[in-house]
Amino acid sequence: MDLQEPVEKPHSKNLRLHRQMQSPGTFLVTKCVEPRQRVIDQRVALEICSSLCFYSENQKILLAAFVVMLDHWHAVLAM
Repeated sequence: MDLQEPVEKPHSKNLRLHRQMQSPGTFLVTKCVEPRQRVIDQRVALEICSSLCFYSENQKILLAAFVVMLDHWHAVLAM
């Protein structure tokens, strides 16, 4: 009988647990609504956009691009 260890999901939060940056980097960030439902309306999208722009304008991040969809958003940024 071949018993296999359970495999963690590839996007498990444990993959990045205790990971720290040693130098500046560029990131593609995706944030999803869980469970995946179409709940990002115009008001929520405006909050996401305002937050990203605030951090960019205050030089906390270098924002290259972002897109907000009905159930998730993406951003390309550098720190």
